[in-house]
Amino acid sequence: GKGLDPREHGLLIASAKNRANLQAAFIQTLDSMKFLQSINLYKKVKRELVAEISDSSWAGAVLSILTTLLVVWLIYSELTSFLQVTTVSRLVVEQNQKAADTLQMVFNVDFPKLKCEYVKIQATNFMGTRAAGLATKVSLYHLDRDGTLLAKHASPKESVKHEDGGTAAAANLTLETPPLSAGNFDYTLRTHPAGLFAAFCVPSNRHCQALEPVWEKAAAAMKEAFKEPRRLFAMARVNCEDDEAQPVCAVQEIDAYPTIAVFRLDDKGAPQKETYHGSRSVAALTNWARVIVEQSKSRAPKSRMVDVDQDGALDSHEGAGCRVGGVVQVQMSPGILHFQAVSPGQTFDLGRLDLSHTVAHLSFGHTLTRKEMALLPAELVQATSPLSGRAFGSGKDEGPVTHEHSVKVVRHRVQVGPRWTVRGHAYIAHSAEVTPPAEEAPSVRISYDTLPFTLQIDQERKTLPAFLTTVCGIVGGVLALAGLLAGVLQRVS
Repeated sequence: GKGLDPREHGLLIASAKNRANLQAAFIQTLDSMKFLQSINLYKKVKRELVAEISDSSWAGAVLSILTTLLVVWLIYSELTSFLQVTTVSRLVVEQNQKAADTLQMVFNVDFPKLKCEYVKIQATNFMGTRAAGLATKVSLYHLDRDGTLLAKHASPKESVKHEDGGTAAAANLTLETPPLSAGNFDYTLRTHPAGLFAAFCVPSNRHCQALEPVWEKAAAAMKEAFKEPRRLFAMARVNCEDDEAQPVCAVQEIDAYPTIAVFRLDDKGAPQKETYHGSRSVAALTNWARVIVEQSKSRAPKSRMVDVDQDGALDSHEGAGCRVGGVVQVQMSPGILHFQAVSPGQTFDLGRLDLSHTVAHLSFGHTLTRKEMALLPAELVQATSPLSGRAFGSGKDEGPVTHEHSVKVVRHRVQVGPRWTVRGHAYIAHSAEVTPPAEEAPSVRISYDTLPFTLQIDQERKTLPAFLTTVCGIVGGVLALAGLLAGVLQRVS
């Protein structure tokens, strides 16, 4: 046949050389693999030789079981230690505190028997000589007898003015409004469906003496405005110094004189009291009473809150208590947050003035988030607001009671690993009940002081490399010790 083309002949020769080179490279690879096998530290014994060179015994089996249990127990203990957080705390003295530094105080206090119109809040220094609150944001809410929120309290845009017409005798007026006592109070209420308007007074009080002619003139104006039916409403007076009327004043919890209120029956026939807090003038009282009487004529549900001039400030409401909440920026020096009962146009009955309260919330510094609270130790979480949720009552038979809460505030800084740092404030509190001096109204005082150091808490965890190193040490050490014991047992046997 024909001979090969020179070009094809050259390609065949090159292909043969490539195959030879690949074979040589494969052989070199096998040689290097044999070299790697020669440096193997964990050479295996052939299976057919295991039975010839080894011997089993009961002592070896028991030792192996004990060794395994010991290794498992030690590794479990080390794993538990690895998962736990180690807490290290220390006190650090603060040396860079400035005079301009302030502290935020967040509070929410419920007074079930103190009306919002009487509440006065003041932040002062420890001696009470000057104001210590630099910025305040305080809100008051009316509460009913059951503690249910009624409405937000709004102070009148203009100061409440009370008309002083002198005494009834000086004005040549006779007291025509009927006096009420425990014997006729309930009957009078139930026989006047539009309402029973009552003025609770004591004759010796100067504010009550000024109200007498105003009240009689307002009653006359109401009779003139509503001639029919005659038993639609009643305007009366209650002398709380009279023995027969004192039970009425006690049941209605009259703690200031004069107190003007209207009593109406609800849909279930139960009496409801709405206290009047507007101006004590003939025009103001008459306008207020007219609104209530007109409400009784309508089919709409009776309103338990009346705002005659629609200025946002309630003239009367059924609120029996007050919720006081807010935020106050105070100086870092010792100070007092003072809750007082103040009413310029009234005189308090100190024996009946009840400042029982529940501290719904009290904390210092910025409010921590849920995530930050979850990072704090359990003991520190409780210390951020230990007074929250606690109720403090005043015994009726013990006389006036002032509640004092002494609070020591301390900063804390919690370091959780290298990434998370939680800063906040905690405090410890001591509460006491004291009898105020004579002629001094009971109050609630929260005395606070900031301690000049920071509680530093470091939460540390064992690192993963340290955990693995310890586990390797446990396994190696136990196996080495077991090997020594196995050798001793073999020689002894």
